[in-house]
Amino acid sequence: MEEYMRPQMNVVWLRENEFTGTPWEEIKFERTEKGKPYLVNPPNTTFGLNITHQERERPLMSIINSMAKSASPDELRTMRGQPTEAMKMTMFYRYWCLKEAILKATGDGILDDLSRINFQVNMSDRYRPGCFVTSTTVLLDGKLQDQWIFEETFADGNHAAAVCKE
Repeated sequence: MEEYMRPQMNVVWLRENEFTGTPWEEIKFERTEKGKPYLVNPPNTTFGLNITHQERERPLMSIINSMAKSASPDELRTMRGQPTEAMKMTMFYRYWCLKEAILKATGDGILDDLSRINFQVNMSDRYRPGCFVTSTTVLLDGKLQDQWIFEETFADGNHAAAVCKE
């Protein structure tokens, strides 16, 4: 495993242990041909995860605007409304990670219109490295999908992790 991914994978191992009761040393991940991590053991788990990191090479608003077709109007408003560039980027990573995690958990893959998925985040929750946020909820076509549990964390400003469990 690449060194930069260790903090995020430690979080995933811990959460998988809590969700399934599987001892952490028995939890096993492998990679697809394209390099994405996925859970191998324990088998038959409806468990979606995503780990995102990115070195920024484009202007911030260009990155956020590129997500316009994938984000709900509320999500775009929240991203654009953050007071600093760092906070805007944090929200971008957060929403992107959450969307990928739920798509992996549902097995739906990429939907035609990702803006149908609208994450509701509690902005009073502290979202900083080392903390876990569990208050996020999701709406699909405006209807609360309360069967899903989300856990989010950041290793640092460029590395987000989100776990989605039914």
